[in-house]
Amino acid sequence: MLYYFVPLYSFLLLSVYYLIQPKRELKIVWNIVALCPVIIFLSYIAIFRDISIGTDTLNYQSLFYDPEEDLEISYRYLSEWVDYFDGEFRVFLALFFIIAFSTKLYTFAKSSYSTLLALVIYSGMWFLVYDMNGIRQGAALGLVCVAYYFLFKNDTLFSFIFICLAMLFHSTSIIFIPFLLIVRFKCTKKLFVLILFISLFLAAIKFTEIIISFLSHFENMGIRVIDRAMSYQNNQQFNNEAFFSFKTVSRLIILALVCFLIDRMGLDEQRKNIILWGMLLSVVIYLLCSQYELIATRLSLYYRLSEIFFFSAFPMAFKGRSSKIIAVAIVCLYASLNIYQTLALPDNNLYPYKSIFS
Repeated sequence: MLYYFVPLYSFLLLSVYYLIQPKRELKIVWNIVALCPVIIFLSYIAIFRDISIGTDTLNYQSLFYDPEEDLEISYRYLSEWVDYFDGEFRVFLALFFIIAFSTKLYTFAKSSYSTLLALVIYSGMWFLVYDMNGIRQGAALGLVCVAYYFLFKNDTLFSFIFICLAMLFHSTSIIFIPFLLIVRFKCTKKLFVLILFISLFLAAIKFTEIIISFLSHFENMGIRVIDRAMSYQNNQQFNNEAFFSFKTVSRLIILALVCFLIDRMGLDEQRKNIILWGMLLSVVIYLLCSQYELIATRLSLYYRLSEIFFFSAFPMAFKGRSSKIIAVAIVCLYASLNIYQTLALPDNNLYPYKSIFS
């Protein structure tokens, strides 16, 4: 039940908020009262967790003392810096979380309709999988979040800078660079549907597998993702077929919700266009790489961040107090489902939770 605190707490609090509708001058106080417990809770869970918590934590501990040469430069330099000041691995782990969480929190506060609802969605898969486990990608996702913030402000240069910084933490974030050009075009509903159906067709014929198999016949390609994909192809642990799965169905349902509700949320055209493109490309990448589930999930993550901004404004698509409370319940239920699915994964090492004080 520990990990379900944020969605349960947020549902109760936001239900009261929509029922009493506090005056404008009280909203700042309300936000502080609402957000502080969530921020403190998530920070405590991550910073003071025992190193036995999380599937990858022990592996990161060994990399802290003996970094691999092909590891991203940020991990190697930060580990050397912490070690230089005689810091322990726990200090390094806390530092990584602070980078990952502070960048996300800053963006949620600046760019989401409801910071609390953004944190609700974050508290599910994003927090448990990438800030409690895959910390390198968690930090990269935080910096890409800031890139979203500058995209909302139509500042492409600073978006590019933060994507480059994200690449220092996880090389896969390079896949987000084309987004800076794509969002310059308007994502119309016709284009939206056309791209989606083309992607479904290409995924059905396993187009990406054909391309990767073709490229693998050329020597000295030097493309790391191709080598990784070919290794996953022969590893049953990672080579899961994701096309005909509940995850694909759920992503398509959410994409349909975005397409149907986005115009009712009162968002500006720039923000609406970014969310539409982000959600669409997240599903497109996932579908095209669905033959390799792990690659599909990781590469689509940076575009899937737009899901957080969409759900933070989800209640705005509805009128009336009751409808908004139901919308909040849907968001919190969705986050709870993500938590349940994450905890249900075998050998996730997240439950039972153990802190350094236990």
